[in-house]
Order: sequence, then C-alpha cells, then structure tokens
Amino acid sequence: MKFPRLRIFCLFFVILLAASFAYSAPKDEWIHIRSKNFNLIGNASEKDIRKAAKKLEQFREAFRLLFSKTRISSSIPTNVIVFKSAGAYKPFKPLRADGKADTGIAGFFQAGDDVNYITLSTEREDADTFGTIFHEYVHFIINTNFGKSDVQPWFNEGLAEYYQTFQMEGDIDAKLGLPQFNHVSLLKQNKVIPLERFFNISNTELHNNGNHSRSIFYAQAWVFMHYFFTAQKTEGIIRFLNFTLAGVPAEKAFQDSFNMTYQQMENEIRKYLGRNTYQYMVYTLPNKIAVDDDLQTTQLSEAEANAYLG
Repeated sequence: MKFPRLRIFCLFFVILLAASFAYSAPKDEWIHIRSKNFNLIGNASEKDIRKAAKKLEQFREAFRLLFSKTRISSSIPTNVIVFKSAGAYKPFKPLRADGKADTGIAGFFQAGDDVNYITLSTEREDADTFGTIFHEYVHFIINTNFGKSDVQPWFNEGLAEYYQTFQMEGDIDAKLGLPQFNHVSLLKQNKVIPLERFFNISNTELHNNGNHSRSIFYAQAWVFMHYFFTAQKTEGIIRFLNFTLAGVPAEKAFQDSFNMTYQQMENEIRKYLGRNTYQYMVYTLPNKIAVDDDLQTTQLSEAEANAYLG
C-alpha cells in the first residue's frame, strides 16, 4: 500500500516528537532535609517534605511530654522516605506472599540494625498523610520500647491507629484518640473477628491478608484500644500484652487482665459501635511545642538518592 508523501512525513514527525519528549522527560529531583531527630529524603515537593518533618517533630515532642517514661530516642537513625505519589511509592512497597507489591498499605515502618525506615507518599489529603506519619512513628516507639520481640498486631496496629488521629490545638493542647468513623462504619457492616482468632493473628498472617480482611482487623484493633482508653483501663492493656509476651495463652491472659471473657468483650464492642458519639482526650502540655523551621535542604544526586533507597 502506498502512502502520500505528506502523510509519511507527518507520521515520521509525530514519532520523532514523541521520542523527543520521552528523551527529555525530567528525572525526579530528590532532596534531603535534616530535622532535629529525623533524616527526610524524598522526591515530593520541598514544601511537603518540610511539612512532614514539622509534623513528625511535633508528634515526637508531644509524646515525650505526655509519656515521660516512654523511650522515644534510639541510637539507630531513622530515615523517612517521602514519595510524591502512590505511583512513585509502589516499587518500594513491601511484597506480599505472591511477590506483588502490597498496594493496600499507605505507609510502612521497617526496623533495622543500622537504620530504621518510615516510608509514605504525600498524594493523599493532609489528614491522611500525617495520620500515616503518626501511625508509622508509633511503630517505631513500640519497637524502641519492646526491642525486636514479636509484639502482636492487635497491640502494634491498635495503638498506631489510636494515635493516628493526633492533632495539636495551638502550641499546647494535644488531642488524642479522635474517632475514626470509617472504622466504625466498616465494623457495623461486617462481622467482628472472633477474639480467640483476633488476638492470635501473627504479623506474617496479617501482612498476607487481603486488603478487606486487613482493614477489618485494623478497625477492630482501633475500637479495642479506643474502648479501653476511654474507660481509662490502659493498665489492663499493658498487663495483657506482657502476659502474652511471656507466653501465657491469650484467653487466660485476657481474663486475668480485664476480668471478663471473650464473649463479654465482643458484646461490649458491639454496644460501643452503636454509639453516636465517641470521646477523645485533650491534654494541655506543660510546655509549648517549638519546632525549628530553619531546616537545611540539600539536593541529592541520583546515586545519593539510590543509596538511601537501597
């Protein structure tokens, strides 16, 4: 088949133009920002990375002031990798059992012998992005205080979900435990996980669950924590955790810690989900939280960025 010469020229021009755009597409710019306690590396905007640094420092300082006996410092540095989008983050997400990227997670904490990592993207709304930062930092705090012991997901994820909604009102009032109504709605629409199974789900099993099953687990871990924090029975939670870490069977540990059976607790959860309002805590901190805004920014070469990314 013959093509008119003009059509051939136009086709060649389009191909050449497309190749030119592909060739000249700018590479991601990676920057490094060092705050007082964190190394932040990202291809997100400098504004977003600075905001992430400020929120992390604010959350860390609030925790230090509120929970003076909790260790929040570590000799191991923490690198926070801030991706500009879910697409940029996807190649670096942990893998599921089938070898595919775990696209259902919004952020991830990975403890290491030489460096800890927190990873997330800034593509979502601010509340979601910063909630992810707070959630992952709670995992860091748990790891720092309990070492590398296999802390059960009900505690690890439940505590992270509870503090995920942390907010500062001004420079001195901290709001803790703001309700997550998406969790309430999900649990109302689905059966709660029987507690004899819930408290025995391992980190590996949770990681390999489908997104829906995992969402239900996270929601139930949140409501469990919220119930006992609201009832001011946090000492029971710590007692239960310590019993199970010591090898006491979960059901006996639960009854000894809370003086109730699994069935009674499941009934309490159902009643709790039927509420229209949920309490949260407001603490006036002893000191104002001052976060240094004068953070130095360094441009990273491709090789330097790859070194951080591994």
